[in-house]
Amino acid sequence: MKLPRWAARDAFPPLSPRVAIANAEAVVKDLLKEAGSFDPKFSKCSLRKLDEEAWYYEIQLC
Repeated sequence: MKLPRWAARDAFPPLSPRVAIANAEAVVKDLLKEAGSFDPKFSKCSLRKLDEEAWYYEIQLC
């Protein structure tokens, strides 16, 4: 999977927090379809640095 890079000189990350949160909610809902009425709610979003140009969002749902 090819991921976009976010260099330190770039003003904003290539993926917005809002889109990252929506993607996380969709994945969790899909994984837990069989759980019935479970509806995950957003709790926390953290931007984490992997290396000089690679970052990722850590999304917590509850």
